[in-house]
Amino acid sequence: MLKQLSKPSFEPSRNEADVWELFHENSKVDKHKLIIPNDVVIQKMRGEDDSLDYQSFPLIKLAELSDDELADIKLCIQRRTSGSNWNLTEMSFLELSTLLQLTYGITRSNVDTDYEQPFRACPSGGGLYPLEIFLSIRNVEGLEAGLYHYNPHKKGLEFLREGDQTFKLSSAFVQRNVIEGAACVWLLGGMFRRSTFK
Repeated sequence: MLKQLSKPSFEPSRNEADVWELFHENSKVDKHKLIIPNDVVIQKMRGEDDSLDYQSFPLIKLAELSDDELADIKLCIQRRTSGSNWNLTEMSFLELSTLLQLTYGITRSNVDTDYEQPFRACPSGGGLYPLEIFLSIRNVEGLEAGLYHYNPHKKGLEFLREGDQTFKLSSAFVQRNVIEGAACVWLLGGMFRRSTFK
């Protein structure tokens, strides 16, 4: 029997732990619950997309990465420091393409293997990839300011909304100057239905 919160309400819970405890209790696999058979899991995974697809929006293909550019990212990571100058910066399209592909991009397709979903640059429990990456772009070379969605299957950005969204976003942050000085702000969204069925 599923555990329920004591008082149904449309207001946020005062104790956020209640919501996570509810999820945890109802998603456990232990000796008192049946384990979902592999064929049921595979059928469910085949029925779910592992990325949103905004087909009716324009798609901007990412830059292809050369071996030299891949070597440059290693050096970049090794020399990384936190900045203190929050003036508006500029990012190249190649830099953005590199970051997207090496953090959440598809690394192999898994066609003709036992794996249902393609592998990506980062791990995901059960290969379900519940995260979606949206980008509020303000100052990226060659891209119009606006809101974009990263589609790893198409190796591209889907252009969802035109216009600079920076000041709308910055109002939700304590350090507004950090957001207002960024060429691009990454927004991560979760598609919980992808990971809760297991």
